[in-house]
Amino acid sequence: MLPSLHKRFTALENARAQLLKDLECLHEPQLAFKSAPEAWSILEVVEHLILVERASLSYLHKKRGDLASLKKLGRVDSAWRCFLLACALRSPLKFKAPAKSVLPNSGQSLHELRTEWEELRLQWRTTLESLTPDMMRFPLSGHPVAGRFTAAQGLFWIAEHLRHHIKQIARIQKASRHSS
Repeated sequence: MLPSLHKRFTALENARAQLLKDLECLHEPQLAFKSAPEAWSILEVVEHLILVERASLSYLHKKRGDLASLKKLGRVDSAWRCFLLACALRSPLKFKAPAKSVLPNSGQSLHELRTEWEELRLQWRTTLESLTPDMMRFPLSGHPVAGRFTAAQGLFWIAEHLRHHIKQIARIQKASRHSS
């Protein structure tokens, strides 16, 4: 795997592993707790994270197979959009998921979600290992609102997305403790 991708993927994988380790000690009622009827539970947040990563990987596969039709991204434009997306995700603002395809709806257990996420991360690793230096300036990643990014920028925004939802999970846990 290219060094720029390896560093980001390793950090992303470490964050995922830590999150799942932290969630292991929670009981099913805590994992399923919702602070409001329309709010997400911790399990739904985890499912959303998986759905976003799956959609991003699918997009990368599609674009990687069609490099001939892609133009290289300008460094400043895609970096600026990636920065703005990171700022939005780090802000205290709440956002609705921009695509219905990433809304949780399976009702899976934490064990099932963990297994699915581990398998997905293996697919990510295999795909990232197949990327060459020549592919690093092509728009292989994307966001429904922020636009297209390089593969490295894609890993960056996925990490920011994970960070954003880890904070959400902490808020859900806090609300769960106060409701008991």
